[in-house]
Amino acid sequence: MKNISLKHITFAVVTTALLSTYVSADDVVKNTLISVESTTEHQLEFTVLDSNQDGKISQVEAQKSKQLYDAFAKADTNGDATLNREEFADFITNSN
Repeated sequence: MKNISLKHITFAVVTTALLSTYVSADDVVKNTLISVESTTEHQLEFTVLDSNQDGKISQVEAQKSKQLYDAFAKADTNGDATLNREEFADFITNSN
């Protein structure tokens, strides 16, 4: 059996660690980009649903989305009969 030196083992461990850091960092960048794209899509969807542009989605405006309309009472966590951006974002996050 061939003798493996400590230098070779150390080199292999360091190389593996560096490569895994690179791959891990690449995954973080990809996940961040997906998150940004998703957030942008949700902001656009909110803007489309908020037809009077008052910064809230009423139950009438929510009728454009069957899923949102059906869950409106649950999504309206503060009970003001409208969804603000935060309530809408929470609804989107929890419905996926």
